[in-house]
Order: sequence, then C-alpha cells, then structure tokens
Amino acid sequence: MLSQSESQILESQVLLKDLTWEPLEIQGSSNRLYKARVLPGTLEFTREIRPYSHWILRWNADEKSCFGVDRALEQDVLMSIDGFSWSPDIIYLDPQGRFLVLPCYETVTEPFLFTLIQPILSQLQTLDNVPKMQYPALFERYRLALANDIQGQELLAKLVRLFQHLPDKNHSLVHHDLHPGNILLDGSSLKIIDWEYAGLGCPWLDLAAVSRFCELTYQDIQSLPIGVNRSEEEIAQYMKLAAAFNQILSGLWCRVRDTD
Repeated sequence: MLSQSESQILESQVLLKDLTWEPLEIQGSSNRLYKARVLPGTLEFTREIRPYSHWILRWNADEKSCFGVDRALEQDVLMSIDGFSWSPDIIYLDPQGRFLVLPCYETVTEPFLFTLIQPILSQLQTLDNVPKMQYPALFERYRLALANDIQGQELLAKLVRLFQHLPDKNHSLVHHDLHPGNILLDGSSLKIIDWEYAGLGCPWLDLAAVSRFCELTYQDIQSLPIGVNRSEEEIAQYMKLAAAFNQILSGLWCRVRDTD
C-alpha cells in the first residue's frame, strides 16, 4: 500500500487527489504499481487524452531496487517520444521523478508477430534526437557496486568486452528492457511502457531482446534500418553478441539488487 507520505504527495495534486489507488495483483520486479478507477470529474482535466476507465500509478523504486536507472534521463526520453503512436500517454509525470501516471492499457494475449513489432522497431532505429545512453558510466556504476564480488567483476569485464565488439553503439533510441510485459495494447495499437533504461544507444540490444519472444528471420532483420546491406553472417554475429550482452547485464542487475 501507499505510505502516508506518498498518499500526502498524491493528495497535493488536483488531478490525483480524489482517486483511490489499489495495488495491482501483478507487480513488476522493482517499482510498485497501483490502479485507480477514474472519476467522471477527473476527466475534465484530461480532455486531450482519450478517456480511460482506469489509470495506473507507477511509484518508482529506490536506486538499489532499480539499479542503473536515471530518472532525469527517463523524463527527457519520454518528452522526446511524446506523440508517437507507440509512446505511452503520460497523464502525470512527477517533476521530482517519484512517480508517473498513465492509462491502464491491456495485456497482449496473442503471440507477438514481427509484422506488429516491425514498424515500431523501424521508427526506433531512425530516432537519434534523444539523450545519449552513457554506457561507460553505467559500467563504472556496476564496477563500484560489485567491488566485493569477484565473480561479478569477471562478468562485468566480459560484458565490457562484448560491448566493444558491438556496432552502432550510439546509433538510435534504445529501450534496453523490451519484453512482453512492457508491450501493451491500446485498442488495436501497441504501446511501449517503462522507458527507465532508454537512451541513444546500440539498437542491436533491443533487437536481441525482441528475438526472445518474437521469432525473427534474417530477412526480417534485413528489412530494418540496422539490417540494410548486412550479410547473414554479420547479422548472426551481432545478434549473438547482443544476446550475450543482455543476458550478462540482466544477471549483474540481479546480483546488485540482491546484495545486502
């Protein structure tokens, strides 16, 4: 449940003060999620947003539980992608980065098909007017956090070596956490949520993440901006590198979060 101080913060917002927030049955791995029925009077403040019966409140986790997140960077990215069909309709974005409110979208129940994801990936891979992802700074944060973890340090060194062999390191907008839970439905359109780790980065990382839940052929990848004029051998190599990078980074994230 929301703490007393958190409830007081929401009470200070005209748009949110009369809503009753209940925890979602299915929670994420770090942030706390709440759902509220939207009162008819509340909709008067949101005429530019399609009326939704429920809103979702994401109360952001602390730095340890959500290691590597830069809330200021996330807000800049959200502002940069505002207006795209796949970007979330932000109802309220707390200036201090404590929480955000967005519509309650639907879960995708059908298998993901490349034809649904392809237009979004194509657009992401052409967007470069977004804040840059500082990979070296991220690696340094992990180095400090894993200072007493010998195995973690070894994995981090491997991660850095993999990164050095990846192409297009700061090529386009990268989500860095694409999985089915972050791809939702708004009517017949897909919405991508949780841009906490996003920034101008290596698009092969997103593509490798998508390949875990959506079957991709070489022809599929060649149809995307980063796959044009790439040989099958190059694509296979980069996808392998990106998949290994994602796997190690996910493991390091868990190691840091679970460290006492």
